[in-house]
Amino acid sequence: MANSKNLIPQAHVLTVDELSKGGTNSAEMRRQRKRLREELEILLEIGDTQRSVAVALINKALKGDVRAFEVIRDTIGEKPVEKITVSEVDPDVIAEVERMVLGDKNF
Repeated sequence: MANSKNLIPQAHVLTVDELSKGGTNSAEMRRQRKRLREELEILLEIGDTQRSVAVALINKALKGDVRAFEVIRDTIGEKPVEKITVSEVDPDVIAEVERMVLGDKNF
């Protein structure tokens, strides 16, 4: 939790030692995540583990867990596509909106 005692001032420039510690910690975290991923993959290949996990996930979704439903939906390839529409706006319209927002007296 951030508080005045543990905040680093914006003007603070990290020392070589601080940068090195950050890089070392980052590399260790990547190694830990890789080990966890590998162990989970092994466990999912053993017996009915994968089936048990799938059934537990379905049961959670049936009880109303929206996140469980989303995981199932995304896993089976039914995730909705997010589309962003980009269109041109008349520069006069942009100027008018800016005048409205900025409170132009001549509006």
